[in-house]
Amino acid sequence: MRLLILAILLFAGCNRDHRDIGMLGDSHMKHGQWDSLGVHAYNFGVGGEKIAGVIKQADRVRMYKPTTCFIECSANDIHWDSGYAQITRDYRRLIDTMSLLCSPIAVKVPYVGKDYPRSDTFNMMVARVNTYIDSLGIPTIDLNRLVSADGYMKQEYVMPDGIHMNEEGYKLFAQSVKCWLYRREMDKWYNRLLLW
Repeated sequence: MRLLILAILLFAGCNRDHRDIGMLGDSHMKHGQWDSLGVHAYNFGVGGEKIAGVIKQADRVRMYKPTTCFIECSANDIHWDSGYAQITRDYRRLIDTMSLLCSPIAVKVPYVGKDYPRSDTFNMMVARVNTYIDSLGIPTIDLNRLVSADGYMKQEYVMPDGIHMNEEGYKLFAQSVKCWLYRREMDKWYNRLLLW
């Protein structure tokens, strides 16, 4: 009987607790297919933006008040050789800032394809930054598990520029976000059922 009630509650509107979400970051967020998520998603992605510029989006996040922000950035910092210390310092400041406004979910930095200039050096830094993101203790989505192999973005998911995902890559990105939202919703309903 409880399972039947749980199923009814889920189908009656499991996304009600999500309200709006924010997609915050650089061009990887800007070009995402967020309409397919089943919730309203504000796209705060700005092409070419370094972490310091993403932090400046705080005013927009404050204005629109999403409950959760998925955050993906650092590729431009790596491209422009900002250095590991600067990247991690800025990333910490970004997470601290967003934590005051919404629940931040970090999307790990995607690797670049083998054809990207200095791809070996770039992807070594991506691995270091992603290890740092893991150390922050916040929820994460690891796109590299889906779109990368052996430390490079797979050819079937990368655009000719070597750094951006193609349409198929963005579909996987959107599905990852959708799965994360669904899993969070299931956890909430399961906990409510346990208290019942």
